[in-house]
Amino acid sequence: TSSTPTNWVRKSVTKMNYSERSVESVLNELKSLGTEQNLKIYRRHGISEEMYGVSYANQNKLAKEIKKAKRTDLAIPLWETANHDARVLATKLMTTDGLNQTVANQLVRGVCHSLTATGLAEVIARIDSAPVLAGKWISASPKRSHWKVYTGWAVIASIALDKKNHTEVKDDWFSPFIDQI
Repeated sequence: TSSTPTNWVRKSVTKMNYSERSVESVLNELKSLGTEQNLKIYRRHGISEEMYGVSYANQNKLAKEIKKAKRTDLAIPLWETANHDARVLATKLMTTDGLNQTVANQLVRGVCHSLTATGLAEVIARIDSAPVLAGKWISASPKRSHWKVYTGWAVIASIALDKKNHTEVKDDWFSPFIDQI
């Protein structure tokens, strides 16, 4: 017999055919992968939105399975559920196809934690309008839109770390932000 508490038991991603899966079935999979121990950890780190407590290892495995089935179209509907685990998975699935300023502005409204902010920022940083969006978002009122401002700075950081996607962004573009930093 094992002395490991049941809420510490490692759960693994079920091999499924995601080619015909719905958002609801992905949410059910996420729910089955959650643990009480991860819920405690995530809450201790300030996540207050609905969540199941899915480990990042399982998030990555699940994202890999869904991408293999070419179902990145599930990303936006998963984000819209407002469930933390679903939003983390959504950022792992998102592509830049169809992602424009309007969609990005809608997505950033749902950010309520640094983990989802940075995940979303990494995707937003790959679109052509990322520098414009980042500039607008960091100029938002921090009292009204703390996470929008945070995401804007995360987009700037992502652009700085991966300038191959933004060859038009020269080093001097970053200069005005230095005083703010």
